[in-house]
Amino acid sequence: MLGAGASAQSFRSGYFLDNYVYGYHINPAQVNEESFVGFVLTDIDLQHNANFGMGTLLFPRNGKVVTGFNKAVTADEFLGGLSTPMTLSLDENINLLSFGIVKNKKTMHTFEVNLRTLGSVALPYDLFAFLKKGGNETYDLSGLDINVGVVGDIAYGYSRRINSQLSVGGRIHALIGVVNVNAYTDNSSIALSPNETDLQSEINLQTCGILSLATDEDNKLDFGNTAMDGSPIGGYGAGLDLGVEYKPIEDLSITASVTDLGFISWKSTTSLKANANIRYTGGNIVYDDGDFETDFEDLLDDLTEAIEFKEAEAVSRMSLMPLNAALGVRYKMPFYKPLSVGVLGTYHVDSIAPWFDVRGGLTFTPSYLLSISGNVGYGTYGPTFGAALNAHLGPINLVLGADSFMGDMGKLNGIPVPLDNILLNLHLGLTASF
Repeated sequence: MLGAGASAQSFRSGYFLDNYVYGYHINPAQVNEESFVGFVLTDIDLQHNANFGMGTLLFPRNGKVVTGFNKAVTADEFLGGLSTPMTLSLDENINLLSFGIVKNKKTMHTFEVNLRTLGSVALPYDLFAFLKKGGNETYDLSGLDINVGVVGDIAYGYSRRINSQLSVGGRIHALIGVVNVNAYTDNSSIALSPNETDLQSEINLQTCGILSLATDEDNKLDFGNTAMDGSPIGGYGAGLDLGVEYKPIEDLSITASVTDLGFISWKSTTSLKANANIRYTGGNIVYDDGDFETDFEDLLDDLTEAIEFKEAEAVSRMSLMPLNAALGVRYKMPFYKPLSVGVLGTYHVDSIAPWFDVRGGLTFTPSYLLSISGNVGYGTYGPTFGAALNAHLGPINLVLGADSFMGDMGKLNGIPVPLDNILLNLHLGLTASF
């Protein structure tokens, strides 16, 4: 599930660093001190967010860790900790090639080739309530939404210092879709009674690019014949980043930017639709022992077997890129110039899992060779802490950091797992300056 989510935003802790090479990802108006070049995996940005953690789904009971569906966990305790809806997001950006040409510290041209995984997932609260409580109730299962894509990104950027106070810049992106999966439900509900289950649902499923799905002769999904035999190019798109930086006084800078303003037009490889109106009659359904296989296996097998998918019209679908708007302020301390403070606010626009993030940071830059920063903040996913380091080792520029960490950790069968909201956003950058 973590691999299915997505949100697009670059390394926010990098905003607080001095001499951060890829700062133009946050604000395209940035003009670097030096030119640079990077080849193959020189900038890796991994952003994973979820509004729940394993502590939301797992509970310690009698020396063991059990799921929230266990009878030892009450419905109020389990369902009371869930969000509405449950959301996951992921943005993984891997830079394959990048270089920047700086002239007289006044203009900068950049060129990049990136591979990005973008997507987001929303799971309705009633899905968990249905699995936990059952009973003579009707549950609304509409709003289940999954959108996952792998995109190639070729970007060119230009930034310019207009004068000592004002800088402007922009980047244009040529986007090439590799694969996309989009699934969602409409008008979906399940009504339970002691001896009968009624399911109504409209399920839409579409793949684009190299992935294709198949159905068998009975119109059931045939996962055994899933193949990577579709078109190597599943779509085309374009994007735009815009930024401005203003320095009203020497040590104060104010920045504003909008990034990932764009779209991708996906060409359908597989388009399936199911309109389910099913009545399942069986014996009494038991919901109290917490064993998913025992309680639900037969029921879910029957429901899945009863849903028939039919081919729908294969049409192109336009998908907006997840837009980010950022506003930042940084100020160098007049009594000690190596020390600076700053604030960065970010709003992420996404149809499935939008979020905001506001953080304040403190930076220590004793020389051009080293910059260290730490920041704290709060956002949609709760409190967060980030840190970053930027080191110039001769011609080599190294950046390490994280926008946030796992938070409270626990162990499941000896394996560390995050108990709180999942906020694991890591960054690694390595370039050569000249």
